[in-house]
Amino acid sequence: MLEGLTAALPALLDPLLLGMIVVGVAIGMTGGALPGISPSITIALMLPVAFTLDPLSSLVALGGIYMAAEYGGSISAILINTPGTAAAVCTAFDGHPMARQGRAQEALHAAILASSVGGLFGVLVLIAFTPTLAELSLKFQSPEMFWLAIAGQIDQPVRGGGVISGREGQDRRAGEQDEQHNTGDGAHLDRS
Repeated sequence: MLEGLTAALPALLDPLLLGMIVVGVAIGMTGGALPGISPSITIALMLPVAFTLDPLSSLVALGGIYMAAEYGGSISAILINTPGTAAAVCTAFDGHPMARQGRAQEALHAAILASSVGGLFGVLVLIAFTPTLAELSLKFQSPEMFWLAIAGQIDQPVRGGGVISGREGQDRRAGEQDEQHNTGDGAHLDRS
């Protein structure tokens, strides 16, 4: 693993790649700060540009866009109490009251510090476990994929949704049996 890192480090210190990181971070922060433009939408908007670049440059830029867009969502969450990303909802709970007290800069600094440390930790964990996960994923055959799909279908009703398109079970708020079904064309059938 360390051999791969030492071989990749000189390539990542290339001025062109560092420039791609800066451009990606600027685009990502802008996209994340705009409510409704999530990190995945920002990446989707930049994919046509990424296809014109060489693979390493495009992956570095898209990584910078994604990581910065996650932080960018906290900018609007703190300043205008409208999270730019789903991950920034909790940031609005503490950040916006701080901004109303005149401590917006402190809230933004805390958000970027937490985002940077968390992102760096996540990347290091990913680097550490990627070889193991790659070996494990290559061992997945048809039976494992089948049971993974079944587990996903079982997980959906447990979390409150229904199998494929409907929802049936106990209403968690009222404790009553809920038998509402979605027909797929916008109409709902209620058997109660």
